[in-house]
Amino acid sequence: IAAIAAQACSFAGQANAAAGADYQLGDLAIGFLRSPAVHGGELAVDPDVRKKLPVSKAGWLKLGVDRLGGTGNRLVPVIEAALDRIESERRVPDDVMSALHKAELFRMCLPPWLGGGETTPKVVFRVTEIIASADASTGWCLGQALGCSRMSGFLDRAVAHEVFGNPDAVLAWGPPEGIAKSVAVDGGYRVTGKWRLASGMRNANWLGPICTVCDS
Repeated sequence: IAAIAAQACSFAGQANAAAGADYQLGDLAIGFLRSPAVHGGELAVDPDVRKKLPVSKAGWLKLGVDRLGGTGNRLVPVIEAALDRIESERRVPDDVMSALHKAELFRMCLPPWLGGGETTPKVVFRVTEIIASADASTGWCLGQALGCSRMSGFLDRAVAHEVFGNPDAVLAWGPPEGIAKSVAVDGGYRVTGKWRLASGMRNANWLGPICTVCDS
């Protein structure tokens, strides 16, 4: 519930902020930046495209709210048993993460060619709600990781497999504190800056510090 409410607040803020403008939600300490406007051509969408997608080994595309919702409900006692440790350690414990990975919840939004579910928003919201009912922080970290995973379908497939090919893959990212930049160097990029947060970073395999690619 907390994760869904935060996303809704963010969408509401963007709806009332000009493109490229900073905005803040109420008394929250975190500031936001709405992305600049993007102008593209018309996009034709095949309404039957899902019927043409290959079904992954896990049969993800056959799973609906009842199946994944049932999985989420079975995880509630596991999470509730770890509440004191979640509070004291200020992270999602390894055994809870293992249970979430075993249920493949972090792979709900990955495309089928990555072994993911490409699950509908309705299912994602329902499962996240169930997990958040047991512990809001665990639900938040799951929801944020799922948001990050949605970019997998827009990556070069070799890169996507490198990042998300691991069955326990989790990507975490967050907004910068001030100016953060990336400069091309031999062998890759040098990233410099400070970041406000990256929800779930202690359990992540990859971190994505949001920054601007600069010439120097």
